Amino acid sequence: MERQVLEQVTLQLKKINKTFFFIVKFILIFFICNFFFVSNLFSKEIRITANKNNIEELLKLDPNNIDFLFIYAKKKEELNEYKLSEHIYKKIIALKPNELRYYLDLAKIQFLRFDYVNSEKNFLYVYNKENVPSNVKFNIRNYLKMINEKKSGKVNYIVKLSHNDNINNGTYADTIKLFGVPFKIDENAKAKSSYELFTNIDGSIGKNVYGQKINTGFDISYSDFQNKNYDRLKYGINIGPEFVFKNNKINLDYSFSQEKIGFSKILNTNQLMLKGFQNKNNSQFLFTTGIDNKRYYNNKDFNTEGNFIEFKSNFFSKKRFSLGANYKYTKNNAINDFYGNEKNYFELTSSINLFKNLSLNLSSGIEIAAYDKYQPIFSRTRKDNLKFVNLNIRNDRWFIGNYMPQINLTFRKNKSNVDVYDTKSDNISLNLVKEF
Repeated sequence: MERQVLEQVTLQLKKINKTFFFIVKFILIFFICNFFFVSNLFSKEIRITANKNNIEELLKLDPNNIDFLFIYAKKKEELNEYKLSEHIYKKIIALKPNELRYYLDLAKIQFLRFDYVNSEKNFLYVYNKENVPSNVKFNIRNYLKMINEKKSGKVNYIVKLSHNDNINNGTYADTIKLFGVPFKIDENAKAKSSYELFTNIDGSIGKNVYGQKINTGFDISYSDFQNKNYDRLKYGINIGPEFVFKNNKINLDYSFSQEKIGFSKILNTNQLMLKGFQNKNNSQFLFTTGIDNKRYYNNKDFNTEGNFIEFKSNFFSKKRFSLGANYKYTKNNAINDFYGNEKNYFELTSSINLFKNLSLNLSSGIEIAAYDKYQPIFSRTRKDNLKFVNLNIRNDRWFIGNYMPQINLTFRKNKSNVDVYDTKSDNISLNLVKEF
């Protein structure tokens, strides 16, 4: 009897266990299937909707989603709608103030909008933080250098020690033919070499006057040569209004400069220029046109009235390489027609970042000058072809304070159909340049 009872109890327990395990298995299968179904649906929805085509609709559903805001900011940046993009980045930073990458995006947009003060502020905010990767600091420093060149309020210093084998742009010829007869060249007209200690300080500041921004600036430089007879002082001032339209900037500048050798005045220059500047994501374009007036104290025949037009573009830029080009046309009308000329200037520029942070800036070009009048004394109309190569070598992570040491090499050779103007000038210099 007891055995039968025990068998019935055991049988009932087995049925209960079987039912329990069935229920548990069903519940587990249900949750697993539900999890994969929901996860797959969610990820599929994100892939479908999180794109630039309908990001505005997505932001209506979740206006404070940082990922969505970032996509929207990038979209507006690509469309060159920098003002709206800046507003979005500021909103992202307000929502997530400790994420440094958004400060960099904001600083870049402010740079493109010519807001150099706030752009510099945000770049420096990231630059001065701890544990910022070296490649990020390198990129920030490049922006800071460009800002220093463009912002309205700044003071720059340059100190340079160099050697030049032709400081007076003299001739290497021993004789010259005048009216077909050879004459010996005076020794004072021969090329002279010298070491040079060059110092330069320049500054600018922009102020709002009755709602209009006015830029003013100054430039002073002094060249100290071994031969004191060639020491040269140059100083000048400039002033003019600045206008900004969307992503374009226009400047109208008047400048005056004077050059002296020792205490003797050599040259006065008056210049009026109209400059147009445009920023895009990976390129810059500069247009300049103007007129100038040169007055020489030692020979009034050299005095000229000139006009010019110039185009500069940095049209290709990647992480380690950039490429640009310059073209300038000049027409100078001289008091004495023998010295009037027409010039075409072509230059190709490139920048390369090599191993161990070594950076090379290379430019090469030619200036073709055709003079206005036949000169009987030389039995021809003068024509010059000036070829040049400039090489700048630096390490973008070597600084002495805010000063970067640089090595500059310049090679210039002028080929003329008049022998006395066949000249060359090679220069090597060590510079200390204030970067930012």
